[in-house]
Order: sequence, then C-alpha cells, then structure tokens
Amino acid sequence: MKQIQTIARIAEWAEAGGAMPMDKELAALAAVMDHLDTYNDTYEADTVVLLNVRAAI
Repeated sequence: MKQIQTIARIAEWAEAGGAMPMDKELAALAAVMDHLDTYNDTYEADTVVLLNVRAAI
C-alpha cells in the first residue's frame, strides 16, 4: 500500500471510530515487532520507527 493510501485509510478508520482498543493495539504492535528480523541491518531503526508511531497515536 502506498504511503498516501495508508494515511487516507488511517483517517477513514479514525473518522469511523474504528481504532482498536489499546490492549489489542499493543498486542498487534508487539506481534509485528516479533516478526522483525533481528539480524537485519535495519532492525533497530525499524523498531524505533514502530515505537515512535505508537507514541504518536
């Protein structure tokens, strides 16, 4: 999904009240982070980005 489409989708979900409850959202984020490749050169940067996105939400 392209970035502009992703942003539009997030806005649509927010307007519709479709956000996940915080406990489910945190579990989903943790699951995504568990699937990151710890041996990849971008692992730390990817983790920081995901945590910053969560903090912004």
